[in-house]
Amino acid sequence: MKIIAKHKIDLQQAKLTYALPHERIAEFPAEPRHNAKMLVYDGSQITDKVFWNLSSYLAPGDLLLFNNSRVINARIIFYKTSGARIEVFCLEPVSPADMQMNLNSKHRVQWNCFVGNAKKWKDEILQRTIQINGQDILVRVTKMGKVDNVFTLQFEWDTDFLFHEIIENVGIIPLPPYIDRDTVTSDEVNYQTVYARIDGSVAAPTAGLHFSKELLREISNKKVVIDEVTLHVGAGTFKPIESEYIQEHKMHNERIFVQKQTILNILNKKGRVVAVGTTTVRSLESIYWLGVRLVLFPQIPATEPIGQWLPYTVQQHISTHDALQRVLHYMDEMNVSYIQFSTEILIVPGYDFRVIEQIVTNFHQPESTLLLLVAAFVGNSWLSIYEHALAHEYRFLSFGDACLLTQKVENESNS
Repeated sequence: MKIIAKHKIDLQQAKLTYALPHERIAEFPAEPRHNAKMLVYDGSQITDKVFWNLSSYLAPGDLLLFNNSRVINARIIFYKTSGARIEVFCLEPVSPADMQMNLNSKHRVQWNCFVGNAKKWKDEILQRTIQINGQDILVRVTKMGKVDNVFTLQFEWDTDFLFHEIIENVGIIPLPPYIDRDTVTSDEVNYQTVYARIDGSVAAPTAGLHFSKELLREISNKKVVIDEVTLHVGAGTFKPIESEYIQEHKMHNERIFVQKQTILNILNKKGRVVAVGTTTVRSLESIYWLGVRLVLFPQIPATEPIGQWLPYTVQQHISTHDALQRVLHYMDEMNVSYIQFSTEILIVPGYDFRVIEQIVTNFHQPESTLLLLVAAFVGNSWLSIYEHALAHEYRFLSFGDACLLTQKVENESNS
């Protein structure tokens, strides 16, 4: 993958790839969750630990932030009258477009979906009968349109059950495409974080899969402040960078929900901000850029997505404190206790982190936007970190092992 400079991004001839043997992709998680291995990079040295040891790297006053989104049963299998198997993968809601409104709708919703074996499905209405609380429910699905390889499908049912109840009963947990096995019963628990509570993701925020309830108690007992954001993870998280130049890659859009108290916790923190997972990183850094845009471009509605190149085009320096205070001021003006907006930001080497000081994350696919984010955070050390992980039998990707990353040089502008 050849990457060239975009504004101040220095990516000329960057080689953000590595060889990942298929056998190093974890098919199942560690048991128990906190027994996964953990690579610790402190900015210069690499140490091999177990994830349970994470609490020893956290100090009183640190702010540990999670993504509390819960994975929905986004894969649904239908059969045509001919017996042909049609697999539907729900990607994002269309009508209603708001995730929570859609999941709480009755009788009819529309979603953008991938469709497996689509060539076998012409114009007929697919249907399947399921049971909820002993009641038979006929679920029907109709094709409404198609753009590229994404279909807009309409789901209909005749009872007053909500759509989230329908898919919980008819759907299957959507394991990533690189996990080469069928879904098993244990995945319904193992592919959810123990703190997941807001339905909406079609892929798990996988760094959080290592946390057990016991480890969370251990961390809480150290007087670490624990807080949450919500970013519903879309299938775009698996989209590789296929273009020759990074400028040609279209970053996917994801919706973020942040409580006012969370922003206050960041502003009033006594220790470091530690983000669990790349989705949490993306959420918190996007809050900063929302504040910057409110300061510099107040004519742009807060509901407009944060563009993927905004961090690389703004010339003025706005401190983290001032940006977050501007978001709080906006929330006061709107008389709301939380803010929801969407982001498309792409974090690549050359990005100036404004909120995050440490990251807990997994080991990511070659030539992925997630690997770009890691390289942006630790610089060229990403390759030695990944080479060490490969040489020391770490397990990769969603059900794999974890790492705790610290930036090599503290960014003095984060004030």
